[in-house]
Amino acid sequence: MPKNDNMLAILWMLSSSKKITAKQIAEKLELNIRTVYRYIDSLSASGVPIISDSGHNGGYSLINEFHQAPLVFDIEEKKHFSMQLLMQRTQAIRLVMF
Repeated sequence: MPKNDNMLAILWMLSSSKKITAKQIAEKLELNIRTVYRYIDSLSASGVPIISDSGHNGGYSLINEFHQAPLVFDIEEKKHFSMQLLMQRTQAIRLVMF
């Protein structure tokens, strides 16, 4: 999976669970644990409020008040993202226009 997809998957895991360890993330995404640490550092550096608890019951979580902003794109941005997806994927993608 591309880096951005992995980082979004990590963000999704952090937002949908109370606490998750780097080992659990690495196993679910089939990544090296050091890669997980780098991705978490990148997310933190980009402003995502990640809490890191060490120790026996440690793990990563998001600050309770953190809410992801809804993504709203204009038609040109949607076209651009669609083209990027088409170029990255080797399998057929169905585009559905609403």
